[in-house]
Amino acid sequence: MLDTFCKSFILLLGLYSAYSAAQNVTNTQSGNKLTFGLESEAGMIDNFFYEKNSTENVNFIKLQPKLNIQTQFERHLIQLLTETEHVSFQKFSQDNYSNFRISPSYQYKLATNQTLFVNALLKEQYEARGTGLTLGNAQSLSVGDTKRNSKIHGGLLYGSKDSVAKLSLTFGQEHNRYTTRRELTNTLDKESVFINPSFDYLIGGASYLSTELKAEQITYKRNEALSKNKYVGLIGFKWQPSSITDLALLLGYQEIQFEQSALANDTAFKWRVNVGWQPLEGLAFTLLSERDFSEANKLQDSYRLVDNTILTIRKTWNDYFDIKASFGYSTEDVISQFQLSTEDYFTTQVSMNYQRNSWLSLYFKYDYKGLDASITELEYQRNSLSLGFTVRL
Repeated sequence: MLDTFCKSFILLLGLYSAYSAAQNVTNTQSGNKLTFGLESEAGMIDNFFYEKNSTENVNFIKLQPKLNIQTQFERHLIQLLTETEHVSFQKFSQDNYSNFRISPSYQYKLATNQTLFVNALLKEQYEARGTGLTLGNAQSLSVGDTKRNSKIHGGLLYGSKDSVAKLSLTFGQEHNRYTTRRELTNTLDKESVFINPSFDYLIGGASYLSTELKAEQITYKRNEALSKNKYVGLIGFKWQPSSITDLALLLGYQEIQFEQSALANDTAFKWRVNVGWQPLEGLAFTLLSERDFSEANKLQDSYRLVDNTILTIRKTWNDYFDIKASFGYSTEDVISQFQLSTEDYFTTQVSMNYQRNSWLSLYFKYDYKGLDASITELEYQRNSLSLGFTVRL
C-alpha cells in the first residue's frame, strides 16, 4: 500500500517538475496552468462491512494526490486531470485499496460560438465488501472487487451563455467491466454507444425552452439477455430570473427495449430537476432530482429504475470558514427474472471547512449511509467521522 502511494506521488512530482522546467524556457500564452493538490484524511467507520447488525469499527487513513494540467494556444485547449486515491485500514489490511482516474480532454474553437470537443476517461475503482455484488453478504469474500471504466465522447457545442439558441451534440462509447473474479463477473461486462443531442431556445427574458434526446445501445457479450436499446426524450424550461435563483425542469419519457425476449420491455416517466437558490449572501441551497433506468449492479439483477434526490445547503461565514450539508435519498426498483425488490438509500454528509490560507485548508466531515430494503438482510446503517487537510499548489 505505502509502496504504491510513494510511486504515484513520485510520478506526480516528476510530472510537476518537468512541466515547471518547460514553463521556464518556453513562451506560453494565457490559459496555461498547472495545479497540484494533495488531500489527506483520517477517521473512523462504525460498520465496516455494511451489515444489519455489525460492531466492526475500524480506523482509516486516506491520501489523494491530484494533478491538473492545461495548455492553450490559438484555438486549441488541452487538459489533463490525473487523480489517485489510496486508503489504508487499521484492521482488515486486505481491504486496503488504490483507485486511479485519468481524464484528458481537447477543445477546438471553430468560431466564437462554435466548439468541437473530445473527452476521454479511464478509471479503476475498488468496490468495498458489503456493497455492489456483495451487498448483504460482505464476508463471502476475503477482499472486495475492482471495477474498470473507460469512456470517450466528443461532439459540437454551438452557442454561448447569452445566445438565443444553444445546441449540443454528443456521441461516444463506453466500456465497463470487473477485473476480479472473472469467472463470475464477466457476465456484467458492458459496452455501449450513444448519441445525445440537446437544444435550448430563448423564449423571453431569462427563460429557455429546453429539449434533450438520447439513444443508447448497450451490449453484454457474455449475457445477451441483458443487451438492450435505451431511449430518452425530455422537454422543459431553464429559467434564471436573477443572480440568486435558477431553475431547470425537464419532463419526458424513457424506454428500454431488450434484444431478446427473456425480459419484457419497459417504459417510465422521466424527470430532471435542478434548483439553485441563494436568498442571503453566503447562504445557498441546491436541489437535484432525477429518474433514470440504470444497469444491474448485482449478478442476479437485470436492471433498476432509480429515483434520486439530493439537497445541498452551504453557509459561508467569512473568507475562511464555511459549513456544507448534503442530504440524499434514492429509491431503486430492482428488476430480475425472478423477483421485484426495492432498496431505499439515505445519505447525509456534513463538513466544516477552514481555509487557513491560499494553499491550505482543514476540514471535519461526518458521513451517514443507510439502506432500507424489501429484503431485510440487505439493510444497514453506517457512520464515519474524519479530519483532513487539502493542499493546492
